[in-house]
Amino acid sequence: GSHISIRRNGAIVGGMNTQAGVFNFFAGTTTSTQHMTIRSTGNVGIGTDSPTKKFHVAGTVMFSSLPTSDPSVAGELWNNSGTVKISAG
Repeated sequence: GSHISIRRNGAIVGGMNTQAGVFNFFAGTTTSTQHMTIRSTGNVGIGTDSPTKKFHVAGTVMFSSLPTSDPSVAGELWNNSGTVKISAG
């Protein structure tokens, strides 16, 4: 594969690398710690380099500024008294 490193004052602070059918983004000083992965299948992973769905998050997710009433748009997220719900439309 190949990689692009982003440097600040000579030190690697992030970048991107590619491997057979995989595009990885990383932060920090090592290209082996991926934070976001896009696979040739179109699956995107955050916190995992092997996403099994179109959007796969391994870890805790935080939402902010969600509407507080059902938006009546199928699939849209909303905050129902602290519980994230998906609108049926």
